Amino acid sequence: MWISGCLVALGSLILHTIAAHAKSITEEDRNSLKSAANLATTSGVSMCLLALSGGHFLIFLTQFLGVTLFSGLICYRIYTGDETFKRLVPYGGMLMMLSWVLMAILISPKIDA
Repeated sequence: MWISGCLVALGSLILHTIAAHAKSITEEDRNSLKSAANLATTSGVSMCLLALSGGHFLIFLTQFLGVTLFSGLICYRIYTGDETFKRLVPYGGMLMMLSWVLMAILISPKIDA
């Protein structure tokens, strides 16, 4: 989980760099790439935190699949021009949202009263 989170965070930094400096993409694609990068950053950090907290595989799996479908497919569409998988992008976003709900339910902080 830790390594996957670090790699996703690294990928997000690369996406931010490409979005900021690529001259061959449209403004719409640049904005899509920035969204993909922002959500990959959040996902990478949350996967690292999840690993540090002892981890929960279901949460990790939903987070990883979500970022792969959302950010990965946005990047795929931008760099290949292939729109075949575009309809799957919202499912990636939903999986990322689900992972946060699962995190809230399954990993609750211990509060001493």
